[in-house]
Amino acid sequence: ATVALAAAVAAAASTTTAARARYGGAVANSFADTSCGELRLANVGLQVTLSGWVQQSRDMNHFSFVDLRDRYGITQVIFPKEGADEAGLARYESSRKLGREFVIKVSGKVVERSNKNTNRATGEIEVVADNLEVLTPSLTPPFKIEDVTDAQEETRMRYRYLDIRRNPIKDALMLRNRVTRLVRDYLGNQDFCEIETPVLIKSTPEGARDFVVPSRMNPGQFYALPQSPQTFKQLLMVAGMDRYFQIVKCFRDEELRADRQPEFTQIDCEMSFVSQEDILNTFEGLIRELFKEAVGHEFPPFQRMEYSEAMDRFGIDKPDLRYDMELVEVTDIAKGYNFKLFDEAEYVACLCCKGIGDWSTKKVKELEKRATGQEVGASALVWMKVLKDGSFDCSAKKFFGEEQCKAWAARANERPGGCGPGDLLCLFCGPKLKTQEAMGKFRHLMGTELGLRNEGFRGLWVVNFPMLEWDEDEERFVAKHHPFTSPWTEDIETMTSLDKKDPRLGDVRANAYDMVINGVEVGGGSIRIHNRALQEKVFEVLGFTKQEAQDQFGFLMSAFEYGAPPHGGLAFGLDRLCTILGGQTTIRNFIAFPKNNQGRDTMIESPSEITDKQLAELSITTTADSRGEAPVQGRDSKAEVAAPKKEAAPKKEKKQKEDAAPKSAPKKEAAPNPKKGDKASTVPAEPTPEELLKARQDLLKKVIKEGGKRGVEIEGAADMGGLQFFCTAVELPDGDLDLLIESMKAMNAEADPAAEERKGCSGHIGKMIFSAGAEKLAVVAYVPEAKKGELSGEEWLAAVLSNFGGKVISSEGEISTGCVNTDADKGVFPLKIREAMILEANNFLRKKGLFPEDNDDDDDYVFGDDDFPPEIGEAVASASVAAAADAAKTVMIWTSLLVLFTSSTVLSAASTSFAAVAATAAASARNLIGRSMVHAEKMRTVTPDA
Repeated sequence: ATVALAAAVAAAASTTTAARARYGGAVANSFADTSCGELRLANVGLQVTLSGWVQQSRDMNHFSFVDLRDRYGITQVIFPKEGADEAGLARYESSRKLGREFVIKVSGKVVERSNKNTNRATGEIEVVADNLEVLTPSLTPPFKIEDVTDAQEETRMRYRYLDIRRNPIKDALMLRNRVTRLVRDYLGNQDFCEIETPVLIKSTPEGARDFVVPSRMNPGQFYALPQSPQTFKQLLMVAGMDRYFQIVKCFRDEELRADRQPEFTQIDCEMSFVSQEDILNTFEGLIRELFKEAVGHEFPPFQRMEYSEAMDRFGIDKPDLRYDMELVEVTDIAKGYNFKLFDEAEYVACLCCKGIGDWSTKKVKELEKRATGQEVGASALVWMKVLKDGSFDCSAKKFFGEEQCKAWAARANERPGGCGPGDLLCLFCGPKLKTQEAMGKFRHLMGTELGLRNEGFRGLWVVNFPMLEWDEDEERFVAKHHPFTSPWTEDIETMTSLDKKDPRLGDVRANAYDMVINGVEVGGGSIRIHNRALQEKVFEVLGFTKQEAQDQFGFLMSAFEYGAPPHGGLAFGLDRLCTILGGQTTIRNFIAFPKNNQGRDTMIESPSEITDKQLAELSITTTADSRGEAPVQGRDSKAEVAAPKKEAAPKKEKKQKEDAAPKSAPKKEAAPNPKKGDKASTVPAEPTPEELLKARQDLLKKVIKEGGKRGVEIEGAADMGGLQFFCTAVELPDGDLDLLIESMKAMNAEADPAAEERKGCSGHIGKMIFSAGAEKLAVVAYVPEAKKGELSGEEWLAAVLSNFGGKVISSEGEISTGCVNTDADKGVFPLKIREAMILEANNFLRKKGLFPEDNDDDDDYVFGDDDFPPEIGEAVASASVAAAADAAKTVMIWTSLLVLFTSSTVLSAASTSFAAVAATAAASARNLIGRSMVHAEKMRTVTPDA
């Protein structure tokens, strides 16, 4: 028996050690000896310890179960009730109290499941718990931690640490981790050396706008954050480090979009003693290895395409080769038919959209609007349908007959894909380059619209870009890439001999190249200039004086005089590369803590103000107000730099300080007598009452017309638990209730409130939010007298508004009112603020123990009008009018954002009759608002059901 016991102990120790050694491929720790994604049927009988988050828990009466999650997967844990001893019953009771996202530690035995879950890797087993420890409880999260979520992106960004727990974000970050490891392995095997370069560098005017950092030790001077390590990697080549790379953060202060962030990551590389071909072969090998190892795709050798060919065939320097739809020039066969657009154009071209020739005229008209809108920017779109019977229909058929249409179709048939029955031919015209660029955008748009860009990978190199491009605003040539790119040897003489405004400079080719995959530029670079004389000439062509070039880049040109090797390189955008590998469209999922499209991190509230003490230490004052708004008229919008006072300095130093110091405002002088003919000094006459009345009538017409339009456009766009959001399409004068009411009438008439799909959405105050303005939102909190001992309306409202820069305006009796600034445009109340405010209101009530947690519907934060009597809605509507018209003075909004929740949650919890409480509340509200009840009466003329 002793021997058998010893053997059993040894076997158990062996299996435990084996389990601990694995832990999802990681080292075991004090809280777990295996991961939640590892256990299989082969592990049945094993005693294990798991730690993680509660994905969900459910009580089945005779047992409860918990889905326990970590980043490796999910394991089901069982807490039996039937047949359990006292300790087991205690564990069962404890498990019933576990909420979502509680962090727990459990130990137990692995057993085979009777009802297996084939959709889960661990679905054949479960762990019967013999120990449960709650490590950390959790509030109910603002959204469910599941693969598919209906949470707004703004909410997810604010709670990014919760969003990362979701598989789509977690897997994206894991893919990024795998890519960076593969990059380091590949380049390391090619003898590249990873070297870090400085983050605080010198600001230069070329390229995008710099992020700047003030220097405390050098008052009035600034560092810049690097847009790329360009000059430093060139200096490393001069230093003899012939193969360099780093995975580096870069910064550009530019407008944001789905594939752009203010800070981004590059795989930055440089090589010495190489030609363009050497670089293309080396880094094509890297990308082919990455795709093979990361997603199992094997690229054929990449196509090489001249920049000029890419523009002529696809209208863009980063073409997506997964589909045809090439540009076809028809200038020679489109002119001479008295069609002014074509006759006066430098360039006319078409492209064929396959299979949409049967689109209705209305749908094609909508496509025409998109083509001439901001998205594409074409000056005009002429379309031609090739009908299935072989006949034609053209938007300019007054000028072009069947013969001309046949000629266009025949020319299009010379390119891949052709143009036949059932197709739509789209024609564009204008200056050649501008028209090609618009057609390139349109091609990408239609490729996406028609589902041609969804699958597979196609890569190519686009080579030999123009060295320079003309900047219309600055009226000079600027670098197409950057000023350190070398021109082709045969073009150097042309560049150095021409005047710096000669149009022929646009024909000078750069020894530059971009890698393009699926229509996205994933990397780009060039052979660099390594000769001081040539670098100085390029600076001269770009408009630098010799002194400016020396001041900004003298260190690099000096280095070239000490034996600089021929060198070149490129940089890959790591974020974009991961986005393509992951089959997604936004880089944000592949960045742990991204910024939103205003460049803000809403989780940590950055950027933010700094203290006056910090500003003083940096010798900086700012003209922006505390809300970050633009400076007042007449003041310099730039930050003012004032060096601290010191002893008398030499004249040169004193002059520098005077240049850096803030300029004092000029003294006001007596206004000079206006001179005859001096338009600037003429004061416009005050409008007459008749003119004011006419202006108001004109605005009223616009309100009625545009208000109805906007109501239809966004109908249903913000449906949350039955709450619908509408607004006017025009900004109204502050406090003009009549204009707002007319706009609401127009919306209701246009949207047809009697329609079945609109039932319960359009005529109920408390079911709709009406906004007239774009700057402030009025919010009302109502707490009945009977519940004020448990909840202070003022405290509740202040807690909600404080997170959004709002404030409480008044609090009296049962009604508290406040307002908050919005980022709305033309009266549209941003949904991101509304949803976040609801979450804040609910979390506040959770902490007070006033939120219902005993059902599965606690995510329905907004309740419909059936949950409260009309009297409360009426009182709240009136109070909102009072808050907006009399207090905010900027906007009028009817909202039940907080009231709907209060009435259905707090009041329904009271034992007092709901109707009785409502009647008392309504009477109290009437006493508070007094004359504002007139507004409520007016509201009945708009929405009778109110």
